[in-house]
Amino acid sequence: MADGMHDWRQGSAATDGVTVHIRGGRELMEQLASFDASVERDVRRRIRAASQKVLSDARSLANGIRLTGAFAASLRLRDSRAGVRILSGDPGAGTIEFANRGAVYQRGRLAGRPVGVPRGGPPRALVAAAERNNTAVLRAVQEAVEGGLRKVKGA
Repeated sequence: MADGMHDWRQGSAATDGVTVHIRGGRELMEQLASFDASVERDVRRRIRAASQKVLSDARSLANGIRLTGAFAASLRLRDSRAGVRILSGDPGAGTIEFANRGAVYQRGRLAGRPVGVPRGGPPRALVAAAERNNTAVLRAVQEAVEGGLRKVKGA
């Protein structure tokens, strides 16, 4: 989903995760830092705080689909130059998040055998949490960026 300034970028939950990406965000952060490093840090902090709700919801949904809790525990929020990313270190994250019933291993010694797929339709946790919180996160990110720009303008 996207609006004029932000968009969710969705990739493999195991590699790319879900990214809150601000178009021109890297350049914006560099400019804010050149005017006042504390403003740039504050904007980054507010973007990260806004994204915590997605992480919390994703962990909650993940705990409901896997009994061990390993997938939920592997979800992490990481800073990037143009926003934040929520990633999973679980090697089965892609299957847990996206596979449909009846999926089979494509390669390796288990090729052709059924993959253990959780109940419910995909997406199950990370992408579902991102979609559920999309509007609130985008609004908070926009407020953070506008607040940083106001501080720089007032300086």
